[in-house]
Amino acid sequence: AVKAEIEARAAERYAREKEEYDARMAKREADRQEGKKPRGNDPEPPAEGPRPSDQVNLTDGESRIMPVSGGGFEQAYNAQERKRNFTGQSFWGRGYYVSTVGRDKATIREYIRHQKVEDNRLE
Repeated sequence: AVKAEIEARAAERYAREKEEYDARMAKREADRQEGKKPRGNDPEPPAEGPRPSDQVNLTDGESRIMPVSGGGFEQAYNAQERKRNFTGQSFWGRGYYVSTVGRDKATIREYIRHQKVEDNRLE
């Protein structure tokens, strides 16, 4: 399943890059037909298939690799806080970096649920 997902993403990327490549080559050919010399070398055609840098999170598709202060990276979630303004309309407020080291989804959901209760109490 993971291999299929990586290959599907690679196929989408290839189709997008091929379309851009074809457009650039058509423009260069039109310039040549008009007697203009295109600047630089012709672009390289895109390569099909997955690249070595293509990755998929095998354990949790919702989490991401995020930079941490002091350098380095960590598997984490990016949670958003929803607030209400003085007219009662909702809007998204501050973003929170939530580390997943030693925590699971249930713990994070409980934390967010508690924050919502606390926000409602303060309003």
